[in-house]
Amino acid sequence: GCTEQIVSKTMPEIVLGANQPLVREHVARTVATLRTRQTQDGGFGLYSPGGEAPDFPTVYAGHFLVEAKARGYAVPPDLLKAANTWLARYAASKGASLWDERNRAYAIYLLTLQETQTASLVSAITDRLNANKETKGWQSDLTAAYLAASLKLLKDEAGADKMIAQVGLAQKDWFRGYSYYDGMVRDAVLLDLTARHF
Repeated sequence: GCTEQIVSKTMPEIVLGANQPLVREHVARTVATLRTRQTQDGGFGLYSPGGEAPDFPTVYAGHFLVEAKARGYAVPPDLLKAANTWLARYAASKGASLWDERNRAYAIYLLTLQETQTASLVSAITDRLNANKETKGWQSDLTAAYLAASLKLLKDEAGADKMIAQVGLAQKDWFRGYSYYDGMVRDAVLLDLTARHF
């Protein structure tokens, strides 16, 4: 499977953690595969480390590594450090569309979750989102939920609560054309972020 697929197979196991020995085996296998796919700049290729790392699969693989480490599974420090270097560079770059900025907000959230100071990144992306007509309506998008969770972790309670209040469950199917993203994904992630941080 591609990077997104192998992470998706193992992520529920580490979150639910029902069968520890079996989960450890699966996590080790996924980590070993990710190592073979890590690019020189810390991203992850879909099937190999060649070429430029695709945005969402790399952020998602980074999320897997963060979750696995937080739950006590073996994650090589150098693998996560390189992934975090990629996430930091990516989070600081500018996106052209809501899809681009959503992935950057996701990367910011992962860095914040690891106690990286990201207030300037949150401020910069919020300014871009407000100024770009291509990202109109972002306040009700999952982008806002990632940023709200980051604000909560940064102890900006008022800003976080105000931002998350504008993000409701999906009311219509306007997700066609996006890889890795649809109404069910959006709502599942929103529920996860809300349960964890709000």
